[in-house]
Amino acid sequence: MHFLLPVKRDAKIVDKCNALSFDTAFHYGDKTLQGKKVLLKDSRFLYSFKDAYRARKEEQAFLNQAIKKDSYNKEQYEEREERFGTIAFISDLDLTLVDVYKIYEERWLLELMFSQYKGNLGLTTTRVQGDYSVIGSEFINFISTVLTSRMCKKAEECGVLDDLSYGDMMEDLSSVFELMVKLGLAIDPTIKRKRGRPKKKKKGTNQRENQVDLEKIPSVAMLL
Repeated sequence: MHFLLPVKRDAKIVDKCNALSFDTAFHYGDKTLQGKKVLLKDSRFLYSFKDAYRARKEEQAFLNQAIKKDSYNKEQYEEREERFGTIAFISDLDLTLVDVYKIYEERWLLELMFSQYKGNLGLTTTRVQGDYSVIGSEFINFISTVLTSRMCKKAEECGVLDDLSYGDMMEDLSSVFELMVKLGLAIDPTIKRKRGRPKKKKKGTNQRENQVDLEKIPSVAMLL
């Protein structure tokens, strides 16, 4: 079994290995990143990254907080400036920087899947009772989440997520689905249906319905 664990950006091992002195840069999707890979003495690897966009956001948040509290400290800023937008990992695997960052991004994809499960798919409420009904309902929810995950993976392989975020892609798909509903090519999921199972017909109901009421049939004499 192997591992890939996050390391605090201010951990001693990060400073000891000079891991924030990045020696390469690359793009991952719409992100501009710097990275460094360090081989440790115990044959483990230390991977460090800096996201340019996140670094600006963290710096802006730090300065806004300092201005709000009127507590700007030059030494504190210079100490944190180097670490804005950085993350680090330690692993027993010899991987490329792109592969490590991809694994990190897929972790966030799981968070998005949980958000999709709870929010967009509306799967947080179980409207059934009984053990087997609950198990069946959760199984369908699981299938829905798996289909969504595979859809995202396919979109990434086709390069769709290179120019669009996950949220933008879902908005576009939602617009297409609404158009399909208007054209009659899909069923509107917002149509309310009666909850619960359909009522069972009593035994003999069909027989009674099929029986002919002899009193309502005109006699032969009347027909003549």
